[in-house]
Amino acid sequence: MSLDKIIEIGKRIKAINSSSKDLDSMTKPQIKTYGESIGVSLPGSLSKAKMIDKVNSDDAFLEAEEDRKRLEAREVCREMDGV
Repeated sequence: MSLDKIIEIGKRIKAINSSSKDLDSMTKPQIKTYGESIGVSLPGSLSKAKMIDKVNSDDAFLEAEEDRKRLEAREVCREMDGV
């Protein structure tokens, strides 16, 4: 693997690690569905801001973010390695 590929992998993984799930761009139903998919129960009566706060403060969100970043980083490595 060339040095340029290694540098590109490093840059892309750094971007992945500094990213976060963009809950602000989601609608309330999308946030509720996402929350339920990671094990966070969200009443529909909550405001969008409260839903986001509840998701962001839950350990399940932190775990889901770690998993997402790990999978995206793995995909970058596979893509750059031509697998």
